[in-house]
Amino acid sequence: MFIPIHQLNLYNTKERIKYSDRWEPINGGEEAYKLVLEKIRNGAGEDFLQKEYEYGILKDFLDDMYDLRGITITGEEIDFPKKDNFENMDFSYSHFYHSEFKNGYFRCSFKFAKFHKVTFHNCIFHNNVWLGAKFEKCKFINCDFIEGCKLINCSFSNTKFKHFFTEENLFSDCKFNSTVNIEEPVTYFVAHKRSKKSEYNYSFLSDFYNSIRQAFKAANVYDKERKYFFKSKQAGTNHNNNGLIDYLYKKFLIELLTGYGIKPFRAFGAGILIITVFSFVYYFNLNSISQSFLTSVSAFFTSGDYPASFFLDYKILYVTEGIFGWFILGLYLTTLVNVWFSER
Repeated sequence: MFIPIHQLNLYNTKERIKYSDRWEPINGGEEAYKLVLEKIRNGAGEDFLQKEYEYGILKDFLDDMYDLRGITITGEEIDFPKKDNFENMDFSYSHFYHSEFKNGYFRCSFKFAKFHKVTFHNCIFHNNVWLGAKFEKCKFINCDFIEGCKLINCSFSNTKFKHFFTEENLFSDCKFNSTVNIEEPVTYFVAHKRSKKSEYNYSFLSDFYNSIRQAFKAANVYDKERKYFFKSKQAGTNHNNNGLIDYLYKKFLIELLTGYGIKPFRAFGAGILIITVFSFVYYFNLNSISQSFLTSVSAFFTSGDYPASFFLDYKILYVTEGIFGWFILGLYLTTLVNVWFSER
């Protein structure tokens, strides 16, 4: 369940102020800020602050050589070289505004960070953790999320995940507003530039879609919540079933007729189909389209007796249609009530 970020136990207002203020010129952070930013613009790299932390101006400024907490990066457009650009870096309480990062490799912590109008293009996120982060008008395009990446209790608005790879459930206790758009993950690496299609693990998709569903539910976006509930159940049927019988039962009885309890008009459509089919059958006995249709409707709703001209076989069909009718009506009303009360 999503918890407002300022109410999280790990959120520390004093720490946020401390690490943000240290970069301000008035607090003597201007030189350190310029040095760090220049190194980031040049592609950063593994332990890229080690020398300056051990012997230079960052020695008494940072808590360790991975400490970039509270830094603000704005108005940058950086195309990173192909290497480990940010490994084990801590960007907690940091702010990223109006920037675009291309081809970057991130293995970082972004606890309580804020992102506004930031685009990550063709980036690799490896064991990356976002906790209590906030995303506004951001884009993740052609990115790989691999080996333990997690977005925990993060809020998203007007953010897009497009053409991305993951084999894990990225989202946990997040919140999405109605402008968030998440495409289906692709089955191959997009930033790694090598195929993984034959090894793709589809079994996680049910939990993946369910976490997205919960995120929309946290913001009362019920239409998208139902959409991803359906996708979660469908993925479970397709990839996590207990054999052929279980698959057929869920696929045809639960999914086809009720949309897993959230698509009442599927049952309504099934009812129309049943009435149409039985009307066609009755026509061979009654020789009247209108009479056949009225007889089928009467049978479906069990609202009258069968015609006197019916032979035994047609009488059995009439009773059978009535059983189908009660079954379909039950599914329709149950599903309709479920949808109605789920939004209240």
